[in-house]
Amino acid sequence: MKFATIFRIFALGILLVSCGATELGKFSISSVKSSDQQVTLEWTDSANALNYQIRYGTNSREFTTIATKKATSPYPVTGLANGTKYYFMVTAENGLLTLDANEEVSATPSSSTAAAPSLVSLTPSNQYVTSSAVSVVATFDKSVSALSASNFVITGNCTTPPTVSSVTMSAGDTVATASLAGGTCSDGQTVIVSVDPTTVNSSSVAGTGSVLSRTYTVSTTGPTVTLGTPSSVSMFSTDSVTIALSFADSIAAGTALTGNLTAIGGGVTYTALSGTPTCNIAVGGITTAGATVTLSGCSGVGTANITVDAGILQDSLGNLSAASSASATITITAVKRIFVTTSTFNGNLGGLSGADSKCNVDANKPSGSSSTYKALLNGNNATSTGVAYYRSNGTTLIATATGGNLLGSSALTNAINASAANVWTGATSNCSTWSSNSGAVNGTIGSAASSSATYWSASSPNCSGSRSLYCVEQ
Repeated sequence: MKFATIFRIFALGILLVSCGATELGKFSISSVKSSDQQVTLEWTDSANALNYQIRYGTNSREFTTIATKKATSPYPVTGLANGTKYYFMVTAENGLLTLDANEEVSATPSSSTAAAPSLVSLTPSNQYVTSSAVSVVATFDKSVSALSASNFVITGNCTTPPTVSSVTMSAGDTVATASLAGGTCSDGQTVIVSVDPTTVNSSSVAGTGSVLSRTYTVSTTGPTVTLGTPSSVSMFSTDSVTIALSFADSIAAGTALTGNLTAIGGGVTYTALSGTPTCNIAVGGITTAGATVTLSGCSGVGTANITVDAGILQDSLGNLSAASSASATITITAVKRIFVTTSTFNGNLGGLSGADSKCNVDANKPSGSSSTYKALLNGNNATSTGVAYYRSNGTTLIATATGGNLLGSSALTNAINASAANVWTGATSNCSTWSSNSGAVNGTIGSAASSSATYWSASSPNCSGSRSLYCVEQ
């Protein structure tokens, strides 16, 4: 090497040191995007760089054209020929030193712009869910860059909203499935998931279209069962009482029967509250709207109620109904009653059995009673010794029987019916055993409004007249 050249290199080194030149940091071209007649470059920073120069050419490593000597990232190189492949280099400078990027990059500008992706669907649609842990699927009309949790925006009114735990791409990157986890959501609260297609890219082109949102309402409570007011809160052991059940949808709706409520009382709990009453339970008219519970055939005295068990209904999500509240308390009394028929008859009653039949179809027979009744006629043995007999209301004592004819000629504690008229009794005559309505034949009658012996024997008119009957519960 000639002495003059060596001297110049040595002098340059002295100059660089004396000027405080600082070494440039390595850097790289981080992005290259093609569009119509231009290519846009982005690069990382080079430490201590004061300026960047961009050069390019149509052959690798041959950068024959200077695009600019003062560039900032990103920088569009314009005026390029569409369809031609170009090679690019970015050079960092600090006034004395220069440094090329780690690698050259290439790109081919084109007049055809990639179409923007659009969001085709967000599924499932608005619906009820049992928890906030759901999976939401976003489907696009073309492949997109991988979505992240930030692309799925979670709102709603849950106490603590769930979060996106993962996003999985599938179907050629056209489908993104977000899995939601965690969160604290009560019955009726909502989770709203939204996706904005403009936050998604396909071939560096941002998506287009409106935000899609889906609302998921949390439902954890099943259908409800409500018990109506009993047909009576006081019943005799031979009566029956009905209680209507009403079924209501949960917020998820779709009430269905589970089969636990049955005609023979399955799904209904009977509870004796006091005493030792027992009753038969039957359930009729079972539908998804309701049913009717009937208590009958009771024995013993005391109070009781019913509840409907949990799990007789379920909604569309499988949520089961809870146990109902208890019904009103029902008082069960073991008494026998006597009533006076509203219908009147002449002496031809069809015998004792005919008189009994008339008692059992009379309108004054206590409603709800499943008992049979016998006519209180001499010789019919309608009452039993030692049994207390009451008026139809079950609370007013008439008398405690001393035989088959109640008390016969003895006075009662209270009249059988304070407002009723006369009745056939046959105390001393019986219209030819209750087979005659002749004016020449007589039958004994009593006064239903009397508590004296005349209740049984007041007079004996002929059998052509019409009288009522005493009817005794068996």
